[in-house]
Amino acid sequence: MQLKPPELTEQIQAALTRYIEIQRAEAKLKREKAELAERLNRHMQLSGAKEWFTKVDRSQLKITARKWEKSEYDEELLKGRLGDRYKKILRPDGKKIWRRKEEVAVVLGDFLEEVGVPDPRIINNAIYEGLIDRAEVDGAVKKTERRYVTVQHLNEQEWAAANFG
Repeated sequence: MQLKPPELTEQIQAALTRYIEIQRAEAKLKREKAELAERLNRHMQLSGAKEWFTKVDRSQLKITARKWEKSEYDEELLKGRLGDRYKKILRPDGKKIWRRKEEVAVVLGDFLEEVGVPDPRIINNAIYEGLIDRAEVDGAVKKTERRYVTVQHLNEQEWAAANFG
């Protein structure tokens, strides 16, 4: 249940207006920077150089051209073709492990002590269930809090769906 929304004062409206201006400028700069990087990359590729040291506007620059490639495989197709040999070409995938972390923890068993980290949710459940005492955790945790705000642009349909009127 959400409490009443904050008041939109003139100062907050001005802050939001400026925030939106900055978001738009940032997006424009990001696009322009990507286009310039592509142009520089093509220039480096044509020269055959991987590194280039030059001076522009009293700035000493080192330009490095790198190529990044990503291979994506049809996993089901490979699994079907290779059968039991499929396991021999795999490496751990952090995203897949994260999605199934509870199951992975069970499979890891004792090895979890070597590769795991304490989880606040699991610790709180263990305290609630009486498996550990809060005093055993006190002094063993450093909490850091960071606050974030996001400002999202809604189109007319999203605005109507939000039902703010």
